[in-house]
Amino acid sequence: MMQRPVQVTYRGLTSSPAIDDAIQKRADKLEQLELGVTAVDVVVSMPSHHHRKGNFVHVRVDLEVHGKRVVTDREPEKKIEHKDVYLAIRDAFDAAERRVHNLHARMRAPRRWAGPRRPEGGDISTEAEASTGGMEWSQRSTG
Repeated sequence: MMQRPVQVTYRGLTSSPAIDDAIQKRADKLEQLELGVTAVDVVVSMPSHHHRKGNFVHVRVDLEVHGKRVVTDREPEKKIEHKDVYLAIRDAFDAAERRVHNLHARMRAPRRWAGPRRPEGGDISTEAEASTGGMEWSQRSTG
């Protein structure tokens, strides 16, 4: 559940209720997936006026998920579709959703133990440590 409302910042273009609504719908979709998103900050900007290529819209989505920051920052010049603000919003939120899914996959993945750390020289100092690999094992009495 989101702990604060979606924050939208505009740079280089005027704010629009229709754009705000599109961003809010995408943020609501993220919330419905129950991925632990607690905050959404979106920056919609038109960095500069490209006379030959036209004006591209740049959308940056910053999410807070389980106390971690997930940032999606797309390069608008790489996709011709990003002349349309709604397509740029769609692509940025799709990428943010993929990143959140990847974060969850990494958090759920089993941890692997690499073994005991060796001293700088790599030598094991005692025979007992050599036989146990530097680990201390406790014996459980059964009976």
